[in-house]
Amino acid sequence: MRTPQVFSDKDTLRAIAERIVATHHAHIRMSLPAITEMVRATYDADSDQANVRELRDTWCSLSSFIEYHEEQEERFVFNLIKSLEDSDTLHVFHCKSIQRPLGVMEKEHQQIRNEMGKIRELTGDYTPTASIPIILCKTLTALADFECHLRWHFYDEEAVLFPRAIAREALLASRSEQEKGIPA
Repeated sequence: MRTPQVFSDKDTLRAIAERIVATHHAHIRMSLPAITEMVRATYDADSDQANVRELRDTWCSLSSFIEYHEEQEERFVFNLIKSLEDSDTLHVFHCKSIQRPLGVMEKEHQQIRNEMGKIRELTGDYTPTASIPIILCKTLTALADFECHLRWHFYDEEAVLFPRAIAREALLASRSEQEKGIPA
């Protein structure tokens, strides 16, 4: 198990985003192929079980979605967040506000949570029984660890990075209005 990160009020948006990429995203990039291989090996060892087939199918679909999600965060969302910090003036984004892409990311986080919930249900809360193959036992442990890490990851984004980015955008908007002489 990994320990949650602790961010201070002095951490910049850039520093937070970079630590999320270096820790959470790196962990995900390393874990997805390994867990996929375990899930497929589990299926090969016990393909007669309907829940094992559903586990494989759900995981493979979810794994692809997570890869896509992480890429969108890194290529677009985190760069928008960093640009808020790099400027003293309000940017007019193609999406109008940073809140729109952050809302999309949060919805995708919820989709991922829902799919992990389905996997948790399929695996009986990742609880091994006495008669399961050892590969399934290892798979359950890896899935439980992965879900735990995802929770920390989402917390760091949703409770730390995203609110700070929204606050920064609001500060820049307020400054922009003051410069134009618009009362707050």
